[in-house]
Amino acid sequence: MRITTLLIASLPLLAQADGTLMIQPQPDKSIRFMAQGATGSGGDDVLGFLQPASGTLTLSLSPSGISQCENGDIVLDNLRVSFTNMLDNSRVLCGMPVTFRGQSNGRELPLKVTATPLNRGTLARGVTQAQTMLPAGSVSAVAEGGGSQQYPLYLDLSAVQQQLEILTASFSRPSLYLGAVGDINDAAADVQLRVKKTAQAGSEAIGYSLSFESSQQHNNKYRMRAAGQDRMVPYQILVAGREILPDGVLRGTVPAGMGNGDVVNIQFKLSGKQTRGMAAGVSLQDTVTAVIAPDS
Repeated sequence: MRITTLLIASLPLLAQADGTLMIQPQPDKSIRFMAQGATGSGGDDVLGFLQPASGTLTLSLSPSGISQCENGDIVLDNLRVSFTNMLDNSRVLCGMPVTFRGQSNGRELPLKVTATPLNRGTLARGVTQAQTMLPAGSVSAVAEGGGSQQYPLYLDLSAVQQQLEILTASFSRPSLYLGAVGDINDAAADVQLRVKKTAQAGSEAIGYSLSFESSQQHNNKYRMRAAGQDRMVPYQILVAGREILPDGVLRGTVPAGMGNGDVVNIQFKLSGKQTRGMAAGVSLQDTVTAVIAPDS
């Protein structure tokens, strides 16, 4: 289960093509694909891109939301999404645009999408109804001469939500403002993560593990991006005064009793010295995800 909060509110903008591809895990662990709108002439798990005669076509795969590029695939929640060019069975890699040379005749380039569950616990266990639709990434193509297409991908958890829900979780705020930061002043803010049993969970105590992910983490550090710049600024996440790194895991327990819950007090801290040399007025932002895995 993944619960996300924005450290600073932002508005993602995405220009979409006519079609959208929904990736829907099933209770039996199979994966169903559902194409909404026009996605080319292939099946529900195929995206088609038109390449003009004698013109090149550049394909790009990008993560979005809480997904990330990992070994050439898009990875989010407990799922790995891979992409194959059906013309020659070559892989198209996330974060690595590939350009196809022009042909004498125009053609459609079909891209097959494959989703594989990962061994990271139960997929989407305990998500709430409002969290059953997660952005998974996008596939875009730019043709020589300026024509472009883009297909967003979404992970639809509605088929597994009802069967697997034993815990719900939510941050006490949907976004968190850390305040002003400078060379000689740090910034910090607190938020609570509330973990609660559902009616399906029964009355017994439920242990769980908790970890955190930053959409921009690197080398085991959480990072905020400076708006309009490539600069990244590291920050800390602390629970009960203890720093929790991206590879760290906390243990918690929801006590016995029907509908009981647990509260985790979390502090986000940004050291002012990390912003040294940065112009005044620049905003920093990141998206943080709390990953909760109930004990099986």
